[in-house]
Amino acid sequence: DAVRERWPLVSLPVRDQIPTPQDAVEDMPRDFSWREDRPHTLSFVEALDNGDPRNPPSPEGFRDQVFWLEGPPYSMDVRLRGPRTEMRYSGMSTCKDGTRLLTEWRWKDRRTRTWVLPAGAAVEADGAPPSDRWLLYDRSMEDRYDSPGSFQMVVDPETRQPFLMQRPSDKALLLVGSGASPRGLRPFVDALSLEKAQELSLASEGAAPSASSTTSRLWRCVAAPGSPGDPVEDPE
Repeated sequence: DAVRERWPLVSLPVRDQIPTPQDAVEDMPRDFSWREDRPHTLSFVEALDNGDPRNPPSPEGFRDQVFWLEGPPYSMDVRLRGPRTEMRYSGMSTCKDGTRLLTEWRWKDRRTRTWVLPAGAAVEADGAPPSDRWLLYDRSMEDRYDSPGSFQMVVDPETRQPFLMQRPSDKALLLVGSGASPRGLRPFVDALSLEKAQELSLASEGAAPSASSTTSRLWRCVAAPGSPGDPVEDPE
């Protein structure tokens, strides 16, 4: 068998000192993964508030910092600063063209936000989020009626990395949701136009557009009648 090179990055202790709040995290590097859009590049996150949401954020108002490691070889001494988040980092998904969706969340008010980082967006020198990012979602995690659904992923056959699934005709992103409604669950499939969503976000001075204003409905399950005589579909 061929000998494979190894580059020790960090020695992590047992995760037994995490504070008790729901969105507390370990005060050490976490969430190691490969960047889908950049070969041989690792991504990880570190807390800027020692992992405890009861602590104040960094002087600039951030709580998490994304880092990237390019290699091989790999060394924590040459890590690159990625974007920072004002709430707890949740994850980042990538389109084949390099456009990225970054999600953050906070337990105290059940808030979640999703930002769009355009392809080629440069990170500020101090690690701040790109100045040309824009807000796609700003909503409650518990609002199931207004849930836009989950972005669908597809695995690239060459790199074996997951990318956001896009409709070939217009590059719209595809979402699938459970469709909570007064008449029960009505699963749906939507197509989301990032171009239209960006126009609405800029028109509203940076506020997140409503989910329904940025998507087109491709399919939705009909609702069973609640009682004899009820219509099959929900009344609009």
